[in-house]
Amino acid sequence: MDGELAIALLSIFGGAGLATLGGLIGAWIQGRREHARWVREKRYEAYIEWTTLMNYIEAAEIGLNSIRPETPKEVRESVVQDQLALTKRFPSAVAPLNLLGPEAVSDAASEVMGMTAQRQRVPRAAKDALLAAMRKAIRVRA
Repeated sequence: MDGELAIALLSIFGGAGLATLGGLIGAWIQGRREHARWVREKRYEAYIEWTTLMNYIEAAEIGLNSIRPETPKEVRESVVQDQLALTKRFPSAVAPLNLLGPEAVSDAASEVMGMTAQRQRVPRAAKDALLAAMRKAIRVRA
């Protein structure tokens, strides 16, 4: 009789223990998935912000390069001020890239930012490397 009671108790508590363990493992896996989804969404938002800023800067650079000596002074000053305002947004745009990573994106963005801040032409290969790193990080196939 004692053996039967022990088997019954073991099956009850063993089953409950296994169900609890399964629940904990499932919650852990779900937590990891949710975190990965959150990181991917935040990276996407940061990458959109960065890409938009770079597009604005390129457009402003075209405007800056189109200034001629006969362009009115106020127009020249406005274009230069627009360019400066955009480059001042670099720190807030690059901070999420550094924080959220991965390092390949952060490094490529820093390289592009350095060239742009020094008013150097950013090679297409540098832009493509940055976009490829961004796509890889958020698992986008192009």
